[in-house]
Amino acid sequence: MCEDYRVTVSCDFEMDIADFNAGKRVACLSFLLRGATGGVGRNHNAKQVWPKYATDIVGTFAAPSGLYVHEEATKETLEIMQKFFAN
Repeated sequence: MCEDYRVTVSCDFEMDIADFNAGKRVACLSFLLRGATGGVGRNHNAKQVWPKYATDIVGTFAAPSGLYVHEEATKETLEIMQKFFAN
């Protein structure tokens, strides 16, 4: 778990900025699932932010949860993921 934080502060930001400035975007089919009451859900509008980073966003869902969507909103997460992967 701590490796993610180490990489974030050591090289991820520089690599992300370079990719963004080079026009690289996530190109695979994407669905934005986030917790409505977590910091990201409260402070960022995914529909506005993510199109800058991904080219094929097919939907978004704000689950009634905080950071740990799959643990805090298990039923809702399962239902939305089943719909996404069925298409």
